Amino acid sequence: MRIARVEVTRFKGFESFVLVPREHVVVVGEPRAGRSDLVAALRRVLDPRSVAARPSEWDVFRPLPEPPSPGGDEDDEIAAPLTSIEVTLLELSDETEQALQDRLELLSPTTGELADEGGTNDAELGVRLRYCLQYDPDEEQLRHWVDYPKSSARVPRSERKLLRAFFLDRNSPLQLRAGGILRHLANEPDPDALSKTLQDSPRASVMRPRHWPRATRCRRRSN
Repeated sequence: MRIARVEVTRFKGFESFVLVPREHVVVVGEPRAGRSDLVAALRRVLDPRSVAARPSEWDVFRPLPEPPSPGGDEDDEIAAPLTSIEVTLLELSDETEQALQDRLELLSPTTGELADEGGTNDAELGVRLRYCLQYDPDEEQLRHWVDYPKSSARVPRSERKLLRAFFLDRNSPLQLRAGGILRHLANEPDPDALSKTLQDSPRASVMRPRHWPRATRCRRRSN
């Protein structure tokens, strides 16, 4: 699975932003350039637990949009989310494609957008996910969800798990505690792949006990 397109609208520091990665991407930049905001945007879409927490008003780009006028079309204003993040995923596994066959679309492998009618020869099957944050005037509170732009149907948690990404945080990402990222990776159907990845890693020598320095015991010298 690879990310073919990311389209961010009014999220944190991004008023409007589109990223079309080709292969592996390393995000670099000066402080406050938006690196953390980009990772946070991906997390809203690809972390199955992202909508379990209460939505934050600080996720919305400032300045806030003008409230609907009394004589305007209020239904249109309510339907439009304050924030949206759309992610296009391609190169899905055969099992994932089978499970999501009703969600798949023909997408351009170069732009991540819907394939044109005349360009379907190069199109690939993929899926689009969209995170939305909206203000509910009746409840006077924010609400958020992840849906499929193809149908506007909400994405069930089981399907979000099929399309999840793992985010390694700075705070002890390799702990084996229950619920930790490494535990999730170790419990995947192919544990041998995880073992090989760790062994091939440039820092793998730090993780193998036979390379650890031998501990020495310090004794206080008696007079």
